[in-house]
Formats: sequence, structure tokens, C-alpha cells
Amino acid sequence: MRQAGVVCAYCGQEALTGTEPPEHPVPRALGSSLEVFSVCGPCNTWAGENVDQPFLDDDWVRIHRSLHDVRDPRRRRGRAIASPIFDGFTDEGVRVTADANGRPRLHGRIIENGDEVRIVANSQEQADMLLERVRRRVEAEGKAIQVTDRGHDQVRPRVTSRVSLDFVIWGRMAAKIALGVAAEVYPEEWRTSMDAAALRRQMRDPKPLSSEGKPMGLKPGRLEADNRLRNLVLAPQHALWFSRWREESTGLTVLLFGELVFGQIVDTAGLPVPEMAWRLDPNQPDADGRTTFRALIDGAVRRSASQNYPEA
Repeated sequence: MRQAGVVCAYCGQEALTGTEPPEHPVPRALGSSLEVFSVCGPCNTWAGENVDQPFLDDDWVRIHRSLHDVRDPRRRRGRAIASPIFDGFTDEGVRVTADANGRPRLHGRIIENGDEVRIVANSQEQADMLLERVRRRVEAEGKAIQVTDRGHDQVRPRVTSRVSLDFVIWGRMAAKIALGVAAEVYPEEWRTSMDAAALRRQMRDPKPLSSEGKPMGLKPGRLEADNRLRNLVLAPQHALWFSRWREESTGLTVLLFGELVFGQIVDTAGLPVPEMAWRLDPNQPDADGRTTFRALIDGAVRRSASQNYPEA
């Protein structure tokens, strides 16, 4: 849906021309089909480089993308995401990763020692590809290459597990998503409100967050298996919805991969709570994800009933 207006949600300036490319408040790399047109081109590019990419590099995001094999739908041959839990090296410095089931994968590498070149690969196909790369480079230097030995070895890598959660970038992402979707449902005047201005400061602030002068947010957390919110969508789907948080404030809650929850207050002026919600399915990254919170609840009730009373 193309949003009318001239005020950019991400900078607050009258910068929209009506020809802007779509912006994805929830990064497209996560399989999100949610598009808005209330963001100017420069802000779209800035947000992708300074908010989206650091968020996608966060260990918690990478773990869940790897677990559910959520690949970037924009890439024709999207690469599987390596989990930071399984990431190690052999004694020769060759990287080894593993999938969600613990199956190791040796990353190919060209090891050079003077005129001697050694190729390490996880398949004959990869070895041939790396060999051809070396051959082209050597021939460009006016030299020839001779293969003297081929063999198969087993390696025992040292695997490290250093996992961290960057609350700052999660807070900046919460503000970015809130700006994008609130600009979709509120009148254009909201984009110049104090609430929108506070969200812009939070989105653009690379320093640790402080609550002074900024809307109250919901820090990221993982829902326990018995939490009712986990039944709103099925993993690895995402969901976004509005609700009354406290007093006259409206908050936006974001649920990623069906279990990681965080959020942000979007309005403190007592505007009506928007009914619109989104259910985003990485397995159907081009489907229209617009729905309502009531529809999310109804779907959760039906799933719960089918689990408690299975068909005979």
C-alpha cells in the first residue's frame, strides 16, 4: 500500500516525492513482506546500512535464522545462515560451521606456502572450483600449476560458542519498526509528533539507550513455551500488533520467529488503538501479511483447540 503524504517517517522532513522505493520496517532478509512508502530514499539506504545490517549480525537473530533456515528471499541462491553457536576452526585455520542439527560443514580455503599451494574443501566440486581459481591466477602470472597429491582427511575443529545480545541495536530496530508501521496507520501529522521525534532519536542514537526523553520500550526476550503469545503465529513466522500498554499509551509489539518478543510505545496522545496487525511468513515472503489482532487471536484459539481436541 503506497502511503500518501510528504513527510518522511525516518527523518521528519518533507522529503517524499511519491517515487520512493518500498521500505521494509522488518528487514526483508527475515522474509518480511511488510512494505511502507513513507520513507525517503536516503533514509531507506541509511537505515539498511546502520540499523538493519547490525541487527541481522546480532547473535540472537543469527541463531534463530539458522535454526529455522530463514534465508534472504532477495537472493536467488540465498545462503544458509551459520549459527554462532557452532563456529570453529581447524588447526590450519579453516573455518567450520554446523547447521541446527549439529552437522559440520568445512569451508573451503586456499593455503599458500611459497610456491606450494594446498586446497582444503568439503567436496570434490568445491575443490575443483578453488583449484580453477588458483589456476587462473597462476596462468595470469605466466606460470603453470601441477597437481601432485589428492587425499581425504578427517579434521577435528575447535568450536567456539560466544553468543551475545546487543540491547542497543535491538532498541534501535524497535524504534525503526515503530516509525515505519505507525506512519502506515496514523495520520501524517503523527510523523511530526513528539512521539515520532523521540523514536527517531532512538533509532539514530548509536550510544547506549537512556529512558530520558524517549518512549518506554519492551526489552527483547524469549517467550517460554507455555506463554500464550507463542501461539499467535507458528515459527518461524513474525507478528506485529498494537495494544494499549498503560494509561493512554499505545504500544507496538513485535514477535520474531514466533518466540522473540520486543516492542515500543508509538503514541502517548491517546489516539485510538489501530486494529491493523501483520503476520509475516518467511516461507511465503511475498504474501500480503496484513491482518488484525483479533484475527491473530482467533487463529491462536483454533490452533489451541485442535491441539487439545485432535480429530479422531
